[in-house]
Amino acid sequence: MDSVFELEGKTEEERKETLLKILEEKGYEYELEKFKFKGRESTNIILELGSGKKEILLVSHYDAFPGSPGANDNASAIAVSLDVFRRLAEYKKKGMLNGKIKVIFFGMEEPFFGNSKGRAGSRAYVKEHEDDFKNTLAVLNLELCGSGDMIEIWPVTQENKESKILEIIKKVFEKIKVNYATTDKLPGFWADYESFREQGFNDAFCFTAIKKDEKEDLHLYAESSSIEIFMRNALGILFKKIKPKMPELLMHYHNSEDKSSWLSESSLRMMSDATFNLIVNLDRKLGKGVEEF
Repeated sequence: MDSVFELEGKTEEERKETLLKILEEKGYEYELEKFKFKGRESTNIILELGSGKKEILLVSHYDAFPGSPGANDNASAIAVSLDVFRRLAEYKKKGMLNGKIKVIFFGMEEPFFGNSKGRAGSRAYVKEHEDDFKNTLAVLNLELCGSGDMIEIWPVTQENKESKILEIIKKVFEKIKVNYATTDKLPGFWADYESFREQGFNDAFCFTAIKKDEKEDLHLYAESSSIEIFMRNALGILFKKIKPKMPELLMHYHNSEDKSSWLSESSLRMMSDATFNLIVNLDRKLGKGVEEF
């Protein structure tokens, strides 16, 4: 939570400088990749561990939606990524790392005038590094990690539902007893995994912390059209069981209520444990040979 507090309520440039200060205080080496989009300039921040041929990417974005403190979206993911990197660095010191791990913080993920899709930072990275994809094992995207007691894995679609990477993700979460669910989308959300999917890389998955008691409502919002939601709300005036309950995750998304007061240390720790164990297990597979995949 300390990292969330440091980033909360700051502009993109302030969040970048704060993140770089944290990295320097911890003695972490990093690389900066500047990019321009629609006349605006931003920076992707890249940390790297290991030297294997195959690489695993752990990605998130550091900017916040205009007018939002950006605690859950996406300071929570930055906090988790920093903790995972710390744990992986300790793991590497024991000589146990087989492949290469990249932790990437993208700039300019949120939309702005002339860029309604957002994701300018990850799209710039994909364009610059598209030749690396042949050696990329998986892209793990963290988004909204600070409020929940289970993990939503998304998007699980026709193209990747039989993925061996997805199979490993599920097995790892089951082994460490982390509850999870899968969906093909979350309502109104986008994330940096899409930039990789657009280039044909299907083993890019997003992880979001959600509350068990809100899972059904969240899936209902995701799977229903705006007209269906409107009708359910209208009929809910007469029949309360029909009226969908707005999940807390959606209530605080992209608005002034995205504050750290809604977040919990336990959620962040759950996400860190799950992500660290997942990367370690994927890396162990690399030690057995890429034919495992």
